[in-house]
Amino acid sequence: MNRIASKLVAAFVILLTIAFARPLSAQAPPATKPQQKGAPVDPRYGNAGAEVGQMADFGYDTSRNVRALVQAVVLGPEQLMTASNNFFQKLEGGVAVSQDELKEEKARLFMLVASAAQGKEKRLEPVTNAKIFARLGTIISISEDGDENADVWFEKAAAVLNQYKEKEVTAYREDMSDVLRERAANQSRLADKKNESAREGQSRELLLKALEMAQACSYRNAHGEAVIRLRLGALLIRLRRWQEASGHLSPAINILERLVKASNRRIYKENLREALLDAGKASTGLGLDAEFIYQRVAKEFWATISPRELARTYEGLAQNIVVRAPKDLPPALPNTPAVQKSALEKRAKEVHGARVAVLVRAKEAFLQAKEAIDKSQRVEDTMFRIEIYSSLAFAWAQIGEDQKALDIYEAALKIGREAPGFAADRANMLPTMVGHASVLVKMGQREEALAQFEEGMKVVAASPSLAKDPTMSQLILLQYARYLAQLGRWEESDRRYKDLLAAIIKSPHAEYGPDSPALIGVFAEDSQVLGKLGKAAEAAAASTEAVRLYQKFQATQAAAKAASKKAATAKNAAPSKK
Repeated sequence: MNRIASKLVAAFVILLTIAFARPLSAQAPPATKPQQKGAPVDPRYGNAGAEVGQMADFGYDTSRNVRALVQAVVLGPEQLMTASNNFFQKLEGGVAVSQDELKEEKARLFMLVASAAQGKEKRLEPVTNAKIFARLGTIISISEDGDENADVWFEKAAAVLNQYKEKEVTAYREDMSDVLRERAANQSRLADKKNESAREGQSRELLLKALEMAQACSYRNAHGEAVIRLRLGALLIRLRRWQEASGHLSPAINILERLVKASNRRIYKENLREALLDAGKASTGLGLDAEFIYQRVAKEFWATISPRELARTYEGLAQNIVVRAPKDLPPALPNTPAVQKSALEKRAKEVHGARVAVLVRAKEAFLQAKEAIDKSQRVEDTMFRIEIYSSLAFAWAQIGEDQKALDIYEAALKIGREAPGFAADRANMLPTMVGHASVLVKMGQREEALAQFEEGMKVVAASPSLAKDPTMSQLILLQYARYLAQLGRWEESDRRYKDLLAAIIKSPHAEYGPDSPALIGVFAEDSQVLGKLGKAAEAAAASTEAVRLYQKFQATQAAAKAASKKAATAKNAAPSKK
């Protein structure tokens, strides 16, 4: 009797924790998010989709928690663990789960934690306890899209495993590898959620430790290693470490190809598709031909993937083509001799023709991506749709089809303006606005171009995310400053250049920050504007700073080249190991 009472008390405590710890979670979802499978609806109206009021919604959510906890009290630890195993088998198999199912699994796991903590309750095996802690961390991380509390449970799991690592080394390494992998995933989610790039470095270190553990096992979990390498590759792509990413994705693809050949499990195929797409991204970053990779994905998986993933495949193909397109040559200098100038112009025309021919192919791939994404009805795909539209418009503009480019840009802007989710922060729309303004400038529509630039500046001023990280504002500030200078509006142009300098200095990203070569061009261009304003001293100071930064950049490049050459020489001189 005491045993049942203690269970009920534990269940009641957990119920209060889940139901009241975050009361705002019971509110109806905002209009920017689609109604998720399993989201609360009034049972009296079946699947009519009628949302209930806040209090009824709260009560319905709570009733689901009660149901899960009643099951927990009745079933006991062994049966609960079996139910949890079944749930995670489904989750790890790539089967989509609803928010309801995540909540029920969270309740089961909390009940298992409570059961293990009771003095009179038969305790579960320590390694099983570690698994429960790790699973709880995973569920919290997935449910909240990254959460500090998830890390607490991963740390508890690691602490339990560390007590038993001497007894079962292989099992310890396998389990610890899984814990490190999931903790790294939580750090990556938090990096996105909080815009903290330092967490990405932490995630990388955790994944490298997880990979080391997985490889050290006497019994190798091939799929586990492939998943770790896949996550490492995706993270390194975000960090723009293309070569390192490729080094992890290639073996991941080899492992997954063997697994797909041996078994028809859906998760193997999905992981293989993901690894191929990321390998294509890494190749694009390195400027290598990856068309065969994207064509393989489109051919092998087109019948089984969502419109978004098909669009992502064609968009990756198009970007790979764009990156490898020949670059237009700069115009000849004014004092170039006539004969030499004629030869340079002829060569520039040939290169431009070759570039246009390549970009026509890219445009066709972007059109396929647009056709695929237009079939998606998911609100979550809105930003991706805008990106594809903008890329297609860019391709149209590059091949001289300005009106078509303008039409696509305006369609993209219309989508962004009408999407409720972009009302609070439209920073992600800036590249589209810049592209739109550039086409208007090219077509001679001066007032429309200025209006678009001004709309972009309002977004910069109002954006909460740009206040923390102004990197994305740099492009519109640069283009606007140049256009104002082109129009002879020197005072306004100088102000925009000063804003651009501030954005570069505040940027937390090395390639766009204070050490970026971009500062050289900004000081040089602003020097010319200051000269037009008659501010000779300021113009000279800006010019001097541009020269200093250029010399510093050249010295840094020379030092890096010398170090690379020295390392290559040392490697070649080292005796080879047979």
